[in-house]
Amino acid sequence: MPLTLVVDNRSDPDLIRPGTILGQRYELQRQIGAGTYGEVWQAYDLLNGHLEVAVKLLRTELASHEVRQRFALECSALELLITHPNIVAIRERGVYGDQDYMVLELLAGPSLADWLGRFTEERLPELPVVLDLFSQICTGVAAAHQIKNPGPITHRDLKPENVMLVAGGGVGVGASGYTAKLLDFGMARLGDLRSTGSGQQLGTPLYMAPEQVAGDEHAVGPWSDVFSLGVILVELLTLRPMGPEESSLRGALVRTGPRGLREYLAQRRPDVPAALWKVLLRALATKAAERYADAAALLRALQEAVPALCPRSSSPTLVVELLPRRRYPRWELLAAAPLGLLLAGLLLFRIRGESASGELVPSALIELAGGEFPMGSTRHELDSAFNWCVQLRGAEGGDCRRETYLRESPQRSVVVSPFAIEKVEVSNRQVAAWLNRQTNLTLDLDPEAVPPAGTRDAAPGHADKSASVRYVARGDELFVDLSPGSDASTEIASGIVYQNGRFHAVPGREDLPAVMVSWFFARAYCGSLGRRLPTEAEWEFAARGSEGRTYPWGSAPPSCDEVVIARKEGLKCAQLPRLGKVGTHKRDQTPDGVLDLGGNVAEWVQDAFTQTYAACPAPCRDPHAAEPPSTEGAETLRVMRGGSWRLAAQTARGATRSGYSAGLMVQTTGFRCAASMGGARK
Repeated sequence: MPLTLVVDNRSDPDLIRPGTILGQRYELQRQIGAGTYGEVWQAYDLLNGHLEVAVKLLRTELASHEVRQRFALECSALELLITHPNIVAIRERGVYGDQDYMVLELLAGPSLADWLGRFTEERLPELPVVLDLFSQICTGVAAAHQIKNPGPITHRDLKPENVMLVAGGGVGVGASGYTAKLLDFGMARLGDLRSTGSGQQLGTPLYMAPEQVAGDEHAVGPWSDVFSLGVILVELLTLRPMGPEESSLRGALVRTGPRGLREYLAQRRPDVPAALWKVLLRALATKAAERYADAAALLRALQEAVPALCPRSSSPTLVVELLPRRRYPRWELLAAAPLGLLLAGLLLFRIRGESASGELVPSALIELAGGEFPMGSTRHELDSAFNWCVQLRGAEGGDCRRETYLRESPQRSVVVSPFAIEKVEVSNRQVAAWLNRQTNLTLDLDPEAVPPAGTRDAAPGHADKSASVRYVARGDELFVDLSPGSDASTEIASGIVYQNGRFHAVPGREDLPAVMVSWFFARAYCGSLGRRLPTEAEWEFAARGSEGRTYPWGSAPPSCDEVVIARKEGLKCAQLPRLGKVGTHKRDQTPDGVLDLGGNVAEWVQDAFTQTYAACPAPCRDPHAAEPPSTEGAETLRVMRGGSWRLAAQTARGATRSGYSAGLMVQTTGFRCAASMGGARK
C-alpha cells in the first residue's frame, strides 16, 4: 500500500515540542504555523536521510467529531492525488497519543496570496505569468475532478491562500518561474460523500459559488470549484477578487450582468484578449449548468482561446483504482465511526494507466509480516563464500578479497516490523513516466555529443540538443545518466532517452530494470509515491526470511538460465542477454513472491554504508545506520544490496552488501521501493 497509518499509543500528547518523534520516524523541529484546531511543524524524516517534511497535527482536544472527520477526509483526498506535481504530496498519516497527524512534503516559497501582495495597481502581473500560474492551478484541480473512484474530489475552498508557489528552474517551469502546489483539502468532498448538511456553508465567501453560499450541498460539485477558479483568475489579473464598488463577483453579475462586469474588468486590464474574457465569464456564470462542468473543461477552453499564452500540457491524467479493502487491527483507532471504516478502504489504492499514454504505474507491493531473523553472516558462512569465490576464479574471474565478505559481519539477531516491498525492480517505463511528471529538473548536455553550431556536422544554430542530453539533475543532486553507451553489444546503456521535450523508454527496453540512476533519484522517486527506499534490514529480511536463507529462493546455487547473474564477458553466463525484464525469472523469487533480489541489478537501499554492522543492543529492532555528520554532496556512501548481471554467482547470496557514493550512476544498479505498515514501528 502506498501510504501508511501509524498508530502510537505510548506517548503523552501534551509533550508536543521540538525533539518529539512521531511514529519513531518524524522528529519535530519547530512550529511553522497554527490554526484554530491544529499546528504545522517542520520535521526531519529520520528514515529518509533526514529529509525535511511538514507535519500537520490536529489538536484533538479542541476539535469536534466533524473536524476530525474532515481531517481524515483531507488525508484521503491527498492520498488519491499523491503523484500529481501541482498538489502537495502526503507521505503518511498517523495517530500520536490521541492526536491525528499527517506528514506532507515541505514547501518552500510564498503562497499565491503573498505573491500577489508584491504587485500594485500600477504594476500588475504580466499576462503570460498569470496564465502560467492559473493553468497549473487548473491542472491540479482537474486531477481532483477526474478521480473515478469514489468519484470527483471537489475542493470547495479554492483561494490564493491555499496555493503555494515553489521556485524552480529547468524542464517544465513556465513564464512564472514557479511550480504551483494546491493544498488544504480540509473542506473537500470525495465523490458523493457529504460531510455537511443542507444549509451549511463551507468555503471562503468571496470565492464561493452561488450554490455554496445558499448552502445547497446537493447542488455543489466540480462546477462550484470552476466558479472559484474564475474568481482567482480575476484576482490574478486585477489584484482584487471583486467587482465594481468592492462588491463580490456574484453580486456584480446580478446587478450589472456579464456585459457590465466584462466592461469593468476590461478597463482594468485592456491587454487581455476578448477570447479570454469570454472563457472567464462562462466560468463565473451564476447558474451552475451554464458553467464549465469541471476544471479540465475550463483548462481546455482556455488553451483553445489563447493557445500562444496557454499551450496544451502533455502531463498525463491521473486515474485511480481502488484495491479490495484489507483489514488491519488498528484502523478503528483513527475513527470508530462508519466514516472511518470507509476511509480505511480509501487508503488502499493503486494508480494505473495505459502504458501508451505515459501514465505512471507503480509496482505492486508484497506485504511482509516481519519478525526475527539472523542478519549478516557467521564466520563459517563468510569463509564458505570466500572459498567459493576462490574456486570460481578460474571460471568467472574476479578479485576475491576477504574484506569484501567481512562487510556482512557481525551476524546479529534482528527484529523487523511489518512492511511492504515492491515485487519487482523499478523499470525504464516507470522512470520515464516519473521524469515526465516533474517540473523542477535540470538537463545537462553532453558536450561530446553536440557538434558546435556552425560546424559541418550541424547547421548554424540548429544543433540537436534534445538528443544530446546526458544528465538529469534536481538542484545539486544528479539523478540519471542518459549515456547511450559506447558499445551496446557488450555494455548496458541507459534505457531512457530525452527527445522532443519528453523522456521515453528505449524501444525494447521498456520493462528492463532502470539502471544508471543515483541513490538521490531512487529516494526522490519512492518518496513522491508515498513510499521510501527499504532499509538494509528490510531488504535482507525480504531476501532471506526468518529462516535465514542463503539465496532468496533457498539454498541451491543460481543457474545461468534461471537467475540474471554472472553475464559479463568472461563469466560463466556471458552467452546470455545482460539484463532481463523485471519479474520474468521465476527462480529468483522468494517464498513470499518478491522477484529479482538475487540478480538482474544490485539495488540501492536507504542506509548509509558502514564497513561492518554497527552495534545494536538486543533486541535489535528495525536497525538502520546512523546518518554521517554531513550529507552534503555525493561523497556519502550508501548501501547497495544483492547481485547483478555483471557480478559473479556468489553475489546472489541474500547477505551480499556493498557501499558506493550516493551520486554513483552505473550499469549494474537499480532500485525498488518499500512502505511502512500501520502500527509497524514500535
